[in-house]
Amino acid sequence: MMQRRRILSLVAVGAWPARAQRAQWPRRFAYSSVRPGPNEFEQSFLRGLRELKHSEGVDFVVDFHWGNLDLPRHHANITEAMASRPDVVV
Repeated sequence: MMQRRRILSLVAVGAWPARAQRAQWPRRFAYSSVRPGPNEFEQSFLRGLRELKHSEGVDFVVDFHWGNLDLPRHHANITEAMASRPDVVV
């Protein structure tokens, strides 16, 4: 679990511009999973961002899309997530 959290934190940090160049709007994350949610994985992702001093709604917004174990629904969620033009896809 710690390895996943570390990787997701690095992905999130890599998506951020330098503080002096910080955008005026929150960064948009699109998260799509075939599993039902929310669960510990998503909570760890958000916790990692908070530990890095990022505030949800101010620095970032996460659009969660859960497929609830329905593969066609998951594919539709991915299409919808990409249509929103996110800064980062998880």
